[in-house]
Amino acid sequence: MLGTVAGTAFLNPWVGAVWSLLIILICFLLAGWSFRLMIFGSVFTWDLVTFRKSRFKMEPESNWMFTAREVNKTPIRTYGRLSRGPQGELVLSYRPWLILPRRTLTLPSGKYAVGRDYSIRRSSNRQRLHAAADDAPPRYRSHEEELSSIYVLAGVQDIGAVKASRRSGTG
Repeated sequence: MLGTVAGTAFLNPWVGAVWSLLIILICFLLAGWSFRLMIFGSVFTWDLVTFRKSRFKMEPESNWMFTAREVNKTPIRTYGRLSRGPQGELVLSYRPWLILPRRTLTLPSGKYAVGRDYSIRRSSNRQRLHAAADDAPPRYRSHEEELSSIYVLAGVQDIGAVKASRRSGTG
């Protein structure tokens, strides 16, 4: 990409300037997504490489989570602390770019359950789980029951590959 800037600037300085501004604009638009993906990957990698789940202790008030989808204009993979609010609602406190002033996100009301795929999911009226509200890092693996009791959720449910393997009798 940088070579194309130099090449277009060599042919015509104005075209090179416009091309470099276009690249800067694209980078600006991708910066937030890239930063959240980097934090997500770093936390997951560190947890897996250091076998953190074997020495991890859940905190009784709040625990670190990622958003699994966009919720009320809070982007996917936002990293923050999930806790229960004064009225019993699930609240995610986070800092944009990890340094800006703290913001809070109240998750939509509903019945939530812990999935065995590191997620907290909201149940629909038909008792089927749909899109995950929050994703937990791998350190929460095997702590699903404790996570459910801390946040007073509707229990632990098998999701995806875990559910399929248990149905087929291979899990």
